[in-house]
Amino acid sequence: MMSSTESLFTNDYSVNRGIMFIYNFYTDQLEIRHQNDVWTIDLNGLRHHNTVQWIRIHVDPILKSIDPMFTVHDLYDIGRSIVQLARRYWIEYPVKHITESMCNQFQKLIEAHAHINEQNESYEACESYQNIRTKFIKKFNWPVYHFLILSVRGFNFNLNDYSITNFNAFMNKIVNKEEIAAIQCYRP
Repeated sequence: MMSSTESLFTNDYSVNRGIMFIYNFYTDQLEIRHQNDVWTIDLNGLRHHNTVQWIRIHVDPILKSIDPMFTVHDLYDIGRSIVQLARRYWIEYPVKHITESMCNQFQKLIEAHAHINEQNESYEACESYQNIRTKFIKKFNWPVYHFLILSVRGFNFNLNDYSITNFNAFMNKIVNKEEIAAIQCYRP
């Protein structure tokens, strides 16, 4: 598993249309990777009210250089993926209750995320993580996913101090759910 005590979800990953997106929570930057090309975008200025305009200015030129044949639908889908990955949307009703089932399913995400770090952020590992994450989000929703990510980051769940199977106990004994719910709505 991971060799450092770095929080598991410092970086979060998404794969869309053969392009890998890496969001760094602490630097608030998005890295776009396609084959051997890498672009880094500072997400300062991306807000829920200017998403479309911001993506057209900062992301569309990169995506058009990757594939000039991308349709408007492709660009919209990729933009939506970026917004969700970076949590640039308002959560009207924050999550306050996490079930054991949610934690058990999230453990699969932790395993897949740890596998990305073991594989040095390989495209295949990110794609596998994306598939597991998509299943989790379809079953629960984005706010639950982000609540658990914030719990991991905010209360420093890492694989040196905890095993994956300890996630449920971690959520019940260590995480202050009210504190996470208070900061869960939209990160400026």
